[in-house]
Amino acid sequence: MNFGLCPCFGLLIRSNFKSYPQLSRHFSAIRVLGIESTCDDTCAAVVTSDKRILSDVRFSGLKLHVARGGILPTTARANHATAINGVVKEALGKADCTINEIDFVAVSYKPGLILSLGIGVDYARRLCLKYNKPLIAIHHMEAHALTAHLSHSDIDFPFLTLLISGGHTMLVLVKGVDEFYLLSESNICPVGEFLDKIARQLKIRNLGPPYDSVSGGRALEILAEKGKPIHYSNSWVGGKSNCFNFNINNLKGFWHNIIKNAKINNPNLPVDSPLPDVADIAAGIQRSIVYHIGSRIQRIVKYLEATNMINIVNSENLSKLRLDDLPCKINYLDPKPVKLKLVISGGVGCNKYIVAKLKDYCDKMDTFYDETKIEVVAPSPRHLCTDNGVMIAWNGILKLIHKCDNNCVNNILLREADIMSLEPVHEAQLGEDVRQLIDTSWIVIKPLQKESKVVPKNEVK
Repeated sequence: MNFGLCPCFGLLIRSNFKSYPQLSRHFSAIRVLGIESTCDDTCAAVVTSDKRILSDVRFSGLKLHVARGGILPTTARANHATAINGVVKEALGKADCTINEIDFVAVSYKPGLILSLGIGVDYARRLCLKYNKPLIAIHHMEAHALTAHLSHSDIDFPFLTLLISGGHTMLVLVKGVDEFYLLSESNICPVGEFLDKIARQLKIRNLGPPYDSVSGGRALEILAEKGKPIHYSNSWVGGKSNCFNFNINNLKGFWHNIIKNAKINNPNLPVDSPLPDVADIAAGIQRSIVYHIGSRIQRIVKYLEATNMINIVNSENLSKLRLDDLPCKINYLDPKPVKLKLVISGGVGCNKYIVAKLKDYCDKMDTFYDETKIEVVAPSPRHLCTDNGVMIAWNGILKLIHKCDNNCVNNILLREADIMSLEPVHEAQLGEDVRQLIDTSWIVIKPLQKESKVVPKNEVK
């Protein structure tokens, strides 16, 4: 293929970006078109390597999905197929450029709904072949994790990212553009799915506008602003548990029983009517999510304090660590304070209450050292937490810089055969799963208590 339309590309693959001022000037002019279609939103955006968002276009089928009680893959696919060409054209128009002025096309190809992904991937392939553009294949969750780099220039590696959405709930250690380590995950029910399902159980949309035209999670957030959290045991949601993985499924069961009992106590309530104290229940649900997630973050942070896991875990050592059965060896090696940023992203990251309270939790939580600091940040503007084309384009730019720095272009598709071979992938792990190296059974946590943070002699040696 002829890449004469991208004169800087040869420099990118032959040179080190940071070492050549002339390359920096070329690179600052690079424009990347990002295409996103992993679920129900059809998105496209044009972003430059000097962090300018030239356009950000989204077509949402939310109202249709809400009316039908959830996302139907076949309906989502049909919506993508109808909308994608217009969305891309609008993104180019708002960016005041033509496709010929685009240097790279980036597209999300995993993970997601396979029918939805197929529309975006197929469109991106045909676009690149028609206009002689290189294609960058993007991992959807990696893009979420790195979006905050666009608005927060002070985020350095390593950092923690909490990805909370309708499809995922995970805590990840991010050490580089292509280096992710899974520390904690909800294997059954993600937070976003829980919120949508519990909102349906509470019949919140039957309250009418504005609850009947937004997602279940958003409706619950709006309603919770009018309520006060009901009383329940904070210890249940994680304070006394030895587990460091999220257990959203049990949280769902806990609230299912509360709602079930509340309905029994209101026998004259019409079948389609919400409970009288539904706003208080909604507020309580959000509060329990904060305590549950916060307790897991707290447990992981104390583990990172007590070990040198942040420095030990890398791509070179990982296989050796697994072979050596490191849970017993990684403990107590180099206890020290931890200072990390915690980036919250994913659709639930738009929930102002959850983000604000997690910031408060991380600021006040009990840790081993006074010097330990976990600073919570979220992408700005807030809608960049949800699926969008900006994060896909920006991740493509980060990969270009990373590949150029490492003299490698393996993930950038140049040849026609490589572009045509790109296929959507339904399920994909984010980075390396290192949970088998973690043992937090000995860690005692005190949720939201500002206790003395001196390292206990019997816990860290």
